[in-house]
Amino acid sequence: MFGNLRALLYFYPFLLFLAVSACNNNPGGGTAKKLSAGNSGFSTGELTDTVKCKNDTSFTYALYLPKSYTAEKEFPVLFFFDAHKRGKLPVKKYKLLANKYGYMLAGSYNSTNGQSQAEMDKAVRMMMDDVLKRFNINRKRIYTGGFSGGARVAVYVALFKRKIAGTVGCAAGFPQMISQPHTGFAYIALVGDKDFNYLELKNLDRSLEGSGIKHFLRVYDGKHDWPPEKVMDNAFVFFQFDAMRSKQIPVDRNLVQEFAKQNNDSIESASKHRNWLGLAFWLNRAVVYLDGIDDVEKEKEALARLKRNPQYQKHMQEEIEREKTEHEFQQSYVRAMENRGKDWWVNEINNLITASENGDDKDQRLMNTRLLNYLSLVSYMYATRALRSNDTESADKYLAIYEMVDPDNPEVYYLQAVRFVKLKKNKEALTELQKVAGHSFHEYYRMTHDENFAALKGNPVFQEVLKEVKKNSEKEK
Repeated sequence: MFGNLRALLYFYPFLLFLAVSACNNNPGGGTAKKLSAGNSGFSTGELTDTVKCKNDTSFTYALYLPKSYTAEKEFPVLFFFDAHKRGKLPVKKYKLLANKYGYMLAGSYNSTNGQSQAEMDKAVRMMMDDVLKRFNINRKRIYTGGFSGGARVAVYVALFKRKIAGTVGCAAGFPQMISQPHTGFAYIALVGDKDFNYLELKNLDRSLEGSGIKHFLRVYDGKHDWPPEKVMDNAFVFFQFDAMRSKQIPVDRNLVQEFAKQNNDSIESASKHRNWLGLAFWLNRAVVYLDGIDDVEKEKEALARLKRNPQYQKHMQEEIEREKTEHEFQQSYVRAMENRGKDWWVNEINNLITASENGDDKDQRLMNTRLLNYLSLVSYMYATRALRSNDTESADKYLAIYEMVDPDNPEVYYLQAVRFVKLKKNKEALTELQKVAGHSFHEYYRMTHDENFAALKGNPVFQEVLKEVKKNSEKEK
């Protein structure tokens, strides 16, 4: 059943390596109501910045209870996992959707990239168990969601650990198969059309056909990040319809009709403009979302006819060829990291930048933009590895590539500062750290605890940098 999926995951070994490598309440204003005494201290309609797990207070999470929450009724819950311990970010970002659809949200502050299996399992278990013990949760409507490495954690939970109703994976796909997976959950993937993981999710979506997992892929205009609220709405609707289909909740005819009207308008527009791939997307969306809830026989028949259409087949083959070309470029760039010098990279990156801005068509421009973003990721990983082994010469080349493809990323200058410290060039390191603060770097805890900067802590310039980073951190909240 999962042969194609396993093949896909091994097809992207490098990407998988990269990604797998008492209550303190702070209400945010607005109308809110206190819960019953059994949940004293929490308010509905307000975000609680930090909840400490009762069994181990070193594990914490952000929490949002929808305005409709009451302890007398079971509620669905969506657990979020970020790649960088930013538990509050998705909870705050999607709290209006939580109100709209009546979901509790919880975001882990402990789950992050680079954890061991045991560390990840404990971070997941502590948050989920704490929420399930504190609140009246519908055990048949537990959902997980995540961004980047956190997306792999979210689906890992559904595949191997718990009975999960649905998962939303943002900007990354599945973890490696470690045992026979569960398939009784709904899966929706959200990825930006400029995301370096775009290819992974496109191929994953195709590989899930016949897997037993109900799935859907939504591509939107964006980069590697948590999606906008409007895009995340797709996931909530997807979960709502799946709950209706399984008779967990009554069919909401108003929501069904609203969805069908919007989708039909998109079908008509795609057909009018002879956008065959777009037409296939919207027809498939109607079938995946509404099958078992509404009559979609017309859409099924139209989709089957379209797939026999020579024009659709031509466009589909062109898309597959573009994806194949993009993947070949990715592989060649990984090989070139060690084999090519700075001059070659300057020329290659300039060509990519030009092609991303002035390519022959939108698809070509997007492909070259994704390749630049992919190079940002790869050069970061190579630079980090070189610095860990004190190979400052190789790190110099990788960081030069990193800066060329992603000059606004503060991580470039952070790693440059680490490199200069290793070379005992503290003055140059401080200059780079000033750039870090100027590019809105907000990881205050990381900078204050980074042993690479131990020799700089008494320096007044470093202290000023820390003040700026702390300000950035407070803005991020």
